[in-house]
Amino acid sequence: GANPVLVSATGGDVAGSMLVQSMAQLGLATHGVIQACDARTAVYSALHTGQGELVTAVADMDILKSQVTADRACKLVSESRASLVVVDGNVDDKVFGAVVDACATSKVPAPVIFEPTSIPKSTAMPWLRGGVTYATPNTAELEAMANAWREAHNRAWPEHVNDALVQEIPIEDGGMGVPELIDSVMGSALVVTDRIPRLLIKCGAQGVVYIERLTRDFREPKASWSMAGAFKALASDAMYVVGWSRPQKGGVKVKNVTGAGDTLVGVFVGGLSEHGCELGQVPAIVASARRAAERTVESDLAVSEELGPDVFTGGAEEESS
Repeated sequence: GANPVLVSATGGDVAGSMLVQSMAQLGLATHGVIQACDARTAVYSALHTGQGELVTAVADMDILKSQVTADRACKLVSESRASLVVVDGNVDDKVFGAVVDACATSKVPAPVIFEPTSIPKSTAMPWLRGGVTYATPNTAELEAMANAWREAHNRAWPEHVNDALVQEIPIEDGGMGVPELIDSVMGSALVVTDRIPRLLIKCGAQGVVYIERLTRDFREPKASWSMAGAFKALASDAMYVVGWSRPQKGGVKVKNVTGAGDTLVGVFVGGLSEHGCELGQVPAIVASARRAAERTVESDLAVSEELGPDVFTGGAEEESS
């Protein structure tokens, strides 16, 4: 297994002490967590319906911007010799840029994964300049990121998006054709892949869509996708692969949606770390991440206590059944 290093900060309050103690009890490294006595620990409060669906939420993450500096973050990334680096939208934009640069100039460059966190934060980070390999937005964050691209370039969708949508080349779809879900995210996704080539898109109850602008060898999607296809843009000669991991048969009994996205991204990152970033590994990793998120949704907790090493087994069999 991996030995993750969390770069974060807590206050000198009870909540902060409990968080650090819990990490230590789980065997996780705590040296990357700053404990600032004169600050308050970050708080996230959410309001749900009786069916567990999110109504609204508010977050106070100011401590991360005031305590996590670019120098400290880059130092920890370098010392840990990280094979993957995840940066979320809660950090200062200067920290984000510095970490991306540090990963690119490292002796062994580490792929950067961007978790947008919210619609405003998805466009606040300087990802448009490049250097990020993966992003994990939900559909609303994805649309906001695509709009940010359009505003930055002062023009509408690039030509290659329309070409790619027209030049659809199905590889394997089980006779289903391209579902409406993929159609609904494709335009925004192909715009964002102009800067971030690999996207894991959280689509709520409809599952997960993975889209990649190919810059590496491509054979064909593994059969473990629920649906897969390839798209070629004639104008730019760009090639894309798309896969859809749909929910388990019978659906999911929702108790609490809080933490589902974090669980999905955490297991996705864990899978990449454990099994590698090769395209052939992606379908099973995405299936595992989706399955873990479903367990969290069916739990009263932000992260299901049922999650364990077994989450990385059974993905291919489940998707192809």
